[in-house]
Amino acid sequence: LRMLAAKIIFHCAEELVSIGSPEALETLCAFLETLGSTFDKPSWSGYARLNQVFLQVELLSQDSHQSSRIRCLLKDLLDKRRNGWKPTEQPQKAESSAKSTTREQGAAVGSEATDWMDARLNRSPKRSAN
Repeated sequence: LRMLAAKIIFHCAEELVSIGSPEALETLCAFLETLGSTFDKPSWSGYARLNQVFLQVELLSQDSHQSSRIRCLLKDLLDKRRNGWKPTEQPQKAESSAKSTTREQGAAVGSEATDWMDARLNRSPKRSAN
C-alpha cells in the first residue's frame, strides 16, 4: 500500500469526486477507507492535500442532492477517520439476529422435548413393572 504515489492517490480521489455519481462516491469511500489507516498521518507528505479531500467528503455528506445512502456512507467514512481508523464492531442485522434467536429458541424447545422424552422413557419401565 505504501508503494502508491501520492500523485496517483489524489488523481483517483479527485477523479471520483468529479464524477460524482453514487457509484463513484461509494468507490471513493472504499478507496479512502482502505488508505486511511496507512496515509492519514500528519507525518505523511500528502497529509494537507488529504485533508482537502476529506473537506470535499464533508461537503458531499451534507449535500441534499446526494441519496441518503451515499450521505450515510460518507458520514461513516468521516466517523472512522475521527475515530482514528480503528475497526468498529458492526451491529448485528435484524434478520440475522432474528435467525439467531429462532435457533436458540429451537434448541431450547428441542432440549425440552429431549428431556421430556428421556423422562417419559425412564418412567415407562417403572409403570410397566407395577
